[in-house]
Formats: sequence, C-alpha cells, structure tokens
Amino acid sequence: MYSTVTTKFSVPQPAAELIARPQVLRLYSQSLRRQLTLVTAPAGYGKTTSTAEWVCSLTSQAGAPPVEPRPEIKTAWYALDAEDDDFGVFFTRFVRALETAMPGALPMMATGLAIQGVTPPQYANSLAEACLNLPCEAVLVLDDYHVITKPEIHAVLAHLIQHASSRLHLVVTARHDPPLPISRLRARQQLVEVRADDLRLTDTEAAAFLQLRLLHAPSPELLSILQVRTEGWVAGLQLAAASLNQERQDEFLAHFRHSDSTYVMDFLIDEVLEHTPADIRIFLLKTALVERFTVNLAAVMTQLDTVECGQLLARVHHANLFVVPSGGDPTWYRYHHQFRSMLLNRARLMLVPEEIAAIQRAAARWLVRHGWIDEAITGYVAEGEWDRAAELIETERHTLQNGQRWYLLWRRLARLPDNVVAQRPGLLLARAWILQVDGRY
Repeated sequence: MYSTVTTKFSVPQPAAELIARPQVLRLYSQSLRRQLTLVTAPAGYGKTTSTAEWVCSLTSQAGAPPVEPRPEIKTAWYALDAEDDDFGVFFTRFVRALETAMPGALPMMATGLAIQGVTPPQYANSLAEACLNLPCEAVLVLDDYHVITKPEIHAVLAHLIQHASSRLHLVVTARHDPPLPISRLRARQQLVEVRADDLRLTDTEAAAFLQLRLLHAPSPELLSILQVRTEGWVAGLQLAAASLNQERQDEFLAHFRHSDSTYVMDFLIDEVLEHTPADIRIFLLKTALVERFTVNLAAVMTQLDTVECGQLLARVHHANLFVVPSGGDPTWYRYHHQFRSMLLNRARLMLVPEEIAAIQRAAARWLVRHGWIDEAITGYVAEGEWDRAAELIETERHTLQNGQRWYLLWRRLARLPDNVVAQRPGLLLARAWILQVDGRY
C-alpha cells in the first residue's frame, strides 16, 4: 500500500450541505469547448470544491446547467503536493490518473524510470499523440498546481494544451497563475477562467451558507458585517460559523468589529480554538500532526480508545471544523490544507516539542505496522529522523527490487541526504541497481 499514490486520483465528493451555485457551474460548462480551464484563487475560496462539484455533474447532471449533448466523457483527478514537483513523478502519476478513469487507454506510454530516458520535448510529443488516441473525451483536473515549479513540466503541459485539447480537457486549480500560455489562450478565446471574484459568495449565498451551519438564525447585522469583513470568503465564513456555534452572536460581534481585517483568519482560528471544548481542541492539534488519519491512528496519537476517538471525530465533523474524507477511502480523514497549516502553527505554540516528537514517532510506528510506508517516511523526514527513515527504506528495498518498483525506490532514496545514504552500504547498492537498470553505467 503506497498511500502517497493511491489516494491522489479520486474525485472529492461534494458535501451534502453545499449551496446551489448555478452561475459558477455555468462558467465550468464552457470547459469542454475550450483548450484550458484555469481556476485560481487564494486558499479557502472553494477551488477544489467547486471543481469537484462540476466534475461530478458531468456524469450525474444533477442540478447542473444543461450542456450540449456529447459522447461519453471520462473524468480523472490528480491531487498534487510538493512530492509531485518532479518530471518523472508528475508524468508517471499524470498517466496513472488517466488510466484510473480509462484502464488501458495509454498502454504504450513510458512511465516510471523510462521517462528519464527521453527529453521533455520527446515525451511531450509521445504523450500528445497518445492522448489524441484516447477512446473518448476526458477531463483531467490538476488540483493545487501551484506546487509545481519545474519548467519542463510546464512545457509539456503547454504542448498538450496546444496539440491534444480536442480529446483531453485540462482543468488546473492553483493559488496563482501558472506559467502556461494563458495570455495567448485568452486572446484566442480558448480559456475558461474561474477567479476569486467568481468563487466569492454573494450576500444571498453567504446567508444560505451560514443558515445551513448555524444552530440559530443569524441576525441581519451579523450577516452584513461578516460579509463585509470576509468578502464572501468561504473559509472565513465557515470558521465564523464554527465560532458562532460556541458563543452568543452579540459577544462574537463585539469582538469581530474590533479585529484588524488584515488578521481576520488569525482572529477566526483563535476564536474557534478558544471556544472549542478542551478535548476537541487537543484532538485537533494532535491529529493535525499527520497529513491524514484513521480513527485507529488518532487513538494512538491521542492515547484514547477508538470509541472515544470516533465520538470526538463525529463532533469535529458536526462542528464543520474542516475535516473531510481523504481520497477514495472513507475510513481516512484529513483537514482542509489551510486549516491544518494553522493548527500546526498552534500546536507548536501549545504543545511542548518533546510531546510533538513522541506523537509523530508513535504515528510513524503505527503506519509502518499497517503497511503505510511512504507516509511513515514522510513523518520521519519532517522531523529530521534520518536514521529511522533510512532504516525503513533499507528494510523495504528488497521488496521493491523484487517487484521491480525501481522508481518508487529511487524516489525514497532521493528523500535522504547524500551523507545518510553514503553511510549505508545497502542503500548504496540499491542506488547502483537502479542506475544499472536505467542504463546509467
């Protein structure tokens, strides 16, 4: 089980309590007639949520604006993180995402180590030709593309946009404009743009959003000041709702009126944590120390039994505290990326370093015991536990070599500093095997 790969290709399922936003879906509906759809906005504006809602509407058409009749359209999803900022990793998983939606659609495409044997222009031509031969039209979402910095990746995607868009419709979500041919596509009316202004909730939508999440109906004054201060920012409104459910509306307004708008997010997160029961607050801080968790893993990290952890998780979910299912497995959960980032900052202030380290070591041991090797390595690397990471990679290397999973082994080795690898003959030998297999004598 390699969770860093297998959980990246599932379309996030929209929450049942989503408000209807037909004007946003109408923007997306143009995507099948344009070469690129670009969704850019700061964190917390609902880029992933709105894109996933549209992708799901392509198959269900439930509540979606009507689109012109078309042949079957397959949808694929690729959720990006920092590890994907590598030419070989990116396009290995790019092809994997399409193959998940259309098994056997790209049988001749080079993946894994073989990608290293061609130049980016050669690979761009091969991939474009393969995409033109897809059995049907496909939509591929590249979510959080702002983590990609390699020019060769941008160049290949630009080539695909130009030469393969008749079969492959790319949707890119990012926090800022990526270095793709945006100006040219805009001039040729081949670009769909969904920006922060499009994703920002209107007054009516903000009212509907809050009414779904508040225990008591919001007053007109509360609605007005929240909309002015958050400017329709979905994450800000959700944090405000979580805080309002813990205190009286007049008390919240008294504090919120005097908060500096520059620090609205900090104010809201502090409000949420301050008015959250102590057991929930500790649960949030500790479970945020890993990228994702199950109830059993949370029990290890919090030193509670699984029943109590399940109850706490249900309370977190009921309070709309940014916890969502992770990937396609309903037993795994994660926090919204921005919310987790803030929780991590608070954890470093509210928990002692020794406690944080102990929790992360316990989590890594549990992950190893249950076969989630790459997530355990990520935990060790994050804490600079190089010897533990190296021991784990060395223990698993024979399994990967026997299964000819050379590229995964190479990626694991690349996460270690050279001086750590140099001290371990087993890891040096693994690197030598990989180089020989790849013809780099």
